[in-house]
Amino acid sequence: MVVLAALLLVPPADQLRSRVAGAEAPRAGEIIPPGGVAAPAEDHGAVESVADAAAVAPHPELTGLLMQYMLVYRSPSSTVPAQALGKVYLEQTETFITEFRRLPVPAQKALWPFLEFGFRKATEGLNKSIPKIKKARSALDALAASLTNAR
Repeated sequence: MVVLAALLLVPPADQLRSRVAGAEAPRAGEIIPPGGVAAPAEDHGAVESVADAAAVAPHPELTGLLMQYMLVYRSPSSTVPAQALGKVYLEQTETFITEFRRLPVPAQKALWPFLEFGFRKATEGLNKSIPKIKKARSALDALAASLTNAR
C-alpha cells in the first residue's frame, strides 16, 4: 500500500520539481519584491497531492518542494499553494519548521504571509483549543517573533 502511494506521488512531485527547476532561493540581504507570478491552475492538483503526502507523514523533501514552489509562485491570486503550506504546517509542524529555517531569511520573510494565511485556512472552523492546534499556533507565534528580529 505504501509503495503504491509512493508511486502515485512521483508524477505530482516531478511536476512541481520541473516548475521550480533553476529557481534559486533568495540570498541573505536580498529583497524579494511582493507579488510574483500566479501558480498555474494545472498545478493545483499536483500541489494538493504533494501537500496531502507531506501532511500524512514527515517528508522533508516534499515540504521543501512546496516551499520552493511557493517562492516561485508568490502571487495571492491563487490560494491553493498557500493553503497547502498551512495544511502541511498544521499536520507536520516540526518538519515544516525545520525545513523553513533552512531557507535564507529573505525567503522565510517572503513565505511568511502565505504560511500565516494557509494556517488560518487550515484551522478555519476547527476548535482552536484542540492541543494540536494550540501547539501549532504557539510555534507559529514563536516563528513570527524570530522573523521580526532576523536580518
